Amino acid sequence: MSRQELGAQFRAFSLAIGVHILIGALVVVGTMKWEPFRKPQNLGLTI
Repeated sequence: MSRQELGAQFRAFSLAIGVHILIGALVVVGTMKWEPFRKPQNLGLTI
């Protein structure tokens, strides 16, 4: 494997990891102050 191929694979791998970290950070930041849209209701459960 040549040095160019190794560099391209490393670049692709690091880009993929970066995208996953970014999406994870967006999910964490987006759900930090999450509140349900409607009040919880006590519903009777039937078995």
